Amino acid sequence: MRATRKLPPGQMGELRLLLEELCCDLLQFRLAGTPGLDMRSVRIDREVHLGIAGGFADVRVTAPGQNPAFIEIKHGLRDTLVLERIRRKYSVETPVSSGPGRLVLVVDTAHRSGWDHLEAEIVRSLRPGLELEVWNEERLFAQLAGEFDVRPTALDVEQLLEVRQAIERVKGHRAFSDGPLDGYEN
Repeated sequence: MRATRKLPPGQMGELRLLLEELCCDLLQFRLAGTPGLDMRSVRIDREVHLGIAGGFADVRVTAPGQNPAFIEIKHGLRDTLVLERIRRKYSVETPVSSGPGRLVLVVDTAHRSGWDHLEAEIVRSLRPGLELEVWNEERLFAQLAGEFDVRPTALDVEQLLEVRQAIERVKGHRAFSDGPLDGYEN
């Protein structure tokens, strides 16, 4: 796996938005495989106000019979910003984020020298009942390969655009074809 190359600030924002979109698709496809779950009852909402000043979840996923998942895209942010933002948003219960749930933290861990310490700090800062699930580069790539048979080698805008095209192809195949994916053209 290649390291994410240094991007200009505008492109880092674009990269985070692409990551957010890909994570929404991953969770949607995972939920689609849940027996008995009516996908019309699944909600995937972006920029959800958590009920605290300046506190917005990047994404919230809710489905009947399942605990909510909150997704935070913190790829490329400094350790201090990651910790501060997670603490501010998820250290206390709010009407929107009460009860059991999980926080999916999408973060680049490969080149963070103090990742183990930072992860422990994040876990300590979470409110009771909220479990941390880290999606680093390796885990994200494995999930993309498993769901969409696409294998990026780096988190960069060009490769993630290719991933998005592959996802659109799989979505089209599931919606409009009953033949093999290999022969399907979106």
